[in-house]
Amino acid sequence: AAQHENLTDDLPDVGFDPERVLLGNDALSDLIQAISKMPARTQTIFALYHFDQRTHAEIARSLGIAVRTVEDHMARANACLLASLGRGR
Repeated sequence: AAQHENLTDDLPDVGFDPERVLLGNDALSDLIQAISKMPARTQTIFALYHFDQRTHAEIARSLGIAVRTVEDHMARANACLLASLGRGR
């Protein structure tokens, strides 16, 4: 147990900042809301790509669709996020 006590000694102390936590929670809430506005198939493809870290080819193969269709859904997802969240946030 003693060997683990020094693991955080070299890390910067960022402190607990409630405002930062609230801003992070707000940003996460905004992201979830933006994703929920996407069509179901686009949500699925977005989640497989970003959360399951699957490639476009893997997604296409698993859903039985063309890679180009996956790319189209990802472009729609990105457009939806930009429209909902804006570029400057």
